[in-house]
Amino acid sequence: MAIEYILVLAIMVVGTLLLDMRLRTNVLGSKLVIVIATTLVLFVSWDLVGTATGLWWTPSEHVLGFYLAGIPLEEFVFLAAATYVALVIWAWSDHG
Repeated sequence: MAIEYILVLAIMVVGTLLLDMRLRTNVLGSKLVIVIATTLVLFVSWDLVGTATGLWWTPSEHVLGFYLAGIPLEEFVFLAAATYVALVIWAWSDHG
């Protein structure tokens, strides 16, 4: 079961990349890196507090088993992917 989640995330990223290129939203670049880095800092901090207090955990059978500071790799990929999807949607709307 662990591999399915990371595969879904990979499909989400590839699909969004293709959509981004098709819509020519120009989200890729230094701004994307800054926004994803900010998202990771904020939400990984939140995850660290949640795991330290016992409010949040990940069943080990649902992740690949690679952790950074006690947070599974999939969480980092999810946060980056969700941020990218949100930016493409925002850029495609009237805000872009």
